[in-house]
Amino acid sequence: MDASADHLLNEALRLPAGEREELAVRLMGSVEAPAEGLTLDSAWDAEIDRRVAELRSGAAPTVDADALHAELRDRAQS
Repeated sequence: MDASADHLLNEALRLPAGEREELAVRLMGSVEAPAEGLTLDSAWDAEIDRRVAELRSGAAPTVDADALHAELRDRAQS
């Protein structure tokens, strides 16, 4: 990656998570032929879309990261 692309990446990483997600989707959509090893078939696309929709709608259960980390620490100490 050249210096310009590296600079853009560093700037993009400073964006809030939702904006980074939108940017990533738009960038992937701009690639006509995926790089070798980066193939996404329609079944995976559909699954990703379904999971994102569930998270955004609140239908999918989520876990607070701090609570999860505390629980894992407790389990590791037991």
